[in-house]
Amino acid sequence: MLYDNDNIMVQRIEDLIALNRQTKNTSASTTAAKKVLMGGNRPMADEDNPAFKLDEKMHDIELQKLEEVCQKKAQELGYEYINLKGFPVGPEVLSLIPEEQATAIKTVAFFKMGGQIRIATYLPDHPDIHDIIAGLQRQFPGMNAVIYLSSEHSINEALKLYKNIARVRTIQTNVSLTKEDIERFQNEVHNFKEMEKRIGEVNLTEAFALIVAMSLKVGSSDIHIEAEEKHVTIRYRVDGLLQIAAKISASMWPRLIARVKTISGLKINVDSIPQDGRITVELDNDKMDIRVSTMPTSWGESVVMRLLKSSSVGLSFDQLGLRSSSYKRLKHEIDKPQGMIITTGPTGSGKTTTLYAVLNTLNTPDTKIITLENPVEYKLEGIAQSQIDHSKDYTFSKGLRAILRQDPNVIMVGEIRDLETAETAVQAALTG
Repeated sequence: MLYDNDNIMVQRIEDLIALNRQTKNTSASTTAAKKVLMGGNRPMADEDNPAFKLDEKMHDIELQKLEEVCQKKAQELGYEYINLKGFPVGPEVLSLIPEEQATAIKTVAFFKMGGQIRIATYLPDHPDIHDIIAGLQRQFPGMNAVIYLSSEHSINEALKLYKNIARVRTIQTNVSLTKEDIERFQNEVHNFKEMEKRIGEVNLTEAFALIVAMSLKVGSSDIHIEAEEKHVTIRYRVDGLLQIAAKISASMWPRLIARVKTISGLKINVDSIPQDGRITVELDNDKMDIRVSTMPTSWGESVVMRLLKSSSVGLSFDQLGLRSSSYKRLKHEIDKPQGMIITTGPTGSGKTTTLYAVLNTLNTPDTKIITLENPVEYKLEGIAQSQIDHSKDYTFSKGLRAILRQDPNVIMVGEIRDLETAETAVQAALTG
């Protein structure tokens, strides 16, 4: 004899719910419930079917009803429907939308292939969704974005996957560029013309490594990558002067800047506001920080990367290469017990290197040195370094006033751009 299994299970669930209402919180209800689910009087041990606890089963029924409601709503609104629970969402696709933003608007990217990106949302009318799509289409020209409607529970399940890409982000943030990599590029690429050709032939990871390696080869302090109408220009600042290193196709820029943003911890889908990030590059017996700054321009984002090698901090005052007269004058000034030294000059002229060399000269066990910087570019052992944070209202003027209460012998202030900071600095120099 044949039975309708679906109808039998529905009837047994209804019996289970009714039984729970009548005999809730009693041992008898538990035993009876197990018998109903088994369809007979044969006893069932707890370890045989632990998932059939009453609360869990009722919860599953409720979730199923919510998915059915969501699916019906999707049909009414003209959207495709997707249940993301158990859906294999890759970390690269999920990270197209930052976790904070995805959580706020209940929206995730769950599929990308060919010319299509699929986005699931619980709030299809949220205005930020259109901004996300616009940003993705700028990042991937010609890409078609399709919106799917999903239940809130389904989206929440997908949001849990962000914790699985935390380790991937950590690995990507530390880019390994070894001495062998640099030597290989130096042997294979002899000039900027060859560099321009190779960038168009290699993958994104190698393109980034090539740009950084050539920058190190020519001894530049900054890398400028600027989007223009028909191409993207790469320039290096060497001895304070910018020089063009290469021009690449404008079509390559969205993918390359996405790579730079990913490894520097920036939001890859945000291109309408400036962002700041940092990359750590491991060299042979050395370590280099790359300070990344992006800014929106007419033809796309402009990226500037400041290269900060740890070995540069080790320069002594005698290794700065100053002329005899300049050397004697500056040495005389730093030997004074009190006073003020102001360093000025264009970008890349060596202001920071000079100041750190002076600090290294003054850094002795009997001297308290505090710096106020934005940001802290090099880490100096034995020196207290404080970083400005305007978002928390920690400014140069407030930081300088706080430093004066720390009993310092030497203070280095990274910037003096307002009257209050200037007055406080002068007063500190006069009092010693």
